[in-house]
Amino acid sequence: MKFKDDFNLGLGIGIFLPTLVFFCLFGMNEAFHLPFKLSTIALMALFLNTLPVRNFGKMRKLTRGIVVATFILSVVWVVWFLPQILKEI
Repeated sequence: MKFKDDFNLGLGIGIFLPTLVFFCLFGMNEAFHLPFKLSTIALMALFLNTLPVRNFGKMRKLTRGIVVATFILSVVWVVWFLPQILKEI
């Protein structure tokens, strides 16, 4: 499949892919009673954004969109789970 080198497409991929993976992992966690916390599942889904960055490395605008989306989702993750992390320390 051929992708157009577009920043908005990269932003869409960078937000859609971790969201899809998060809901799949969350569903598996609930269905099979796995011991993962919500923050760990979200971090695993966010980490998955490294795969399209690696695959689309030559497409500058697309990769930049994925990286910006990853950064935004990382900031959201820190803000959302910081109280939980500080409480456990």
